[in-house]
Amino acid sequence: MIQLDNICFSHIANDGTSVPTLQNLDMHIRENEFVSIVGPSGCGKTTLLEIILGLTRQDSGNVRINGATQNQTFGWAGYMSQSDTLLPWRTVLRNVQIGPEIKKIPKTEYEPRINKLIQKVGLTGNETRFPSELSGGMKKRVDLIRTLAFNPEVLLLDEPFGALDAQTRENLQQDLLSLWREEKKTIVFITHDLVEAIMMSDRIFLMGSKPAGIKKIFDIQIPRPRQYHVQFEESFIRLHKHIRQTFESLSGNQS
Repeated sequence: MIQLDNICFSHIANDGTSVPTLQNLDMHIRENEFVSIVGPSGCGKTTLLEIILGLTRQDSGNVRINGATQNQTFGWAGYMSQSDTLLPWRTVLRNVQIGPEIKKIPKTEYEPRINKLIQKVGLTGNETRFPSELSGGMKKRVDLIRTLAFNPEVLLLDEPFGALDAQTRENLQQDLLSLWREEKKTIVFITHDLVEAIMMSDRIFLMGSKPAGIKKIFDIQIPRPRQYHVQFEESFIRLHKHIRQTFESLSGNQS
């Protein structure tokens, strides 16, 4: 589904020097797979997501989507970040409609889909409310279904739940997993939380420090669907410990 081969990228520092960010990075992601990317802060995870999406152009290497070279066209992927990106002057319904409107999808086609998504995440009855009237969790639910509303092939999610409290975050994780099972999308998910990564993912890609590549790939073979009690099971705890030790050994972080 997504194939990155030998990706290299450097950014220009304030003093004008070129600083290598990604180096010889390879990543192959299967259709309908849920993968997480973890790594040290500032190692280039967001840059990698932007390269996949086509917002940033790599210096060298190839990005292929479904076998074709990435052509930076709009609409094949939905992107969601940690930031609050809802338009404050639009209601819940009007925010969710943005993607279909940009893609010029007929209202008769997208309206039933949007109504179903709103119902699925428990927002029925809130369609005419504005973002300022919503809780943090409700805003994230709107953002999530807005990302899905125009029916993209892939979701690229950059720490989407990082700013939420623990309980709201767990609820949103379950909402996302439920939508993923029903929608059968390919998801690339950035997180700093290893428990979150294990709970959500089929595989976890571990990036190293700059210049970063993929240092290790972990297959998560915990049966689905996964409820939160699984994180207290011995197999989960052992896997968490193994991934954390590997992460710390590669990043030099001994905390």
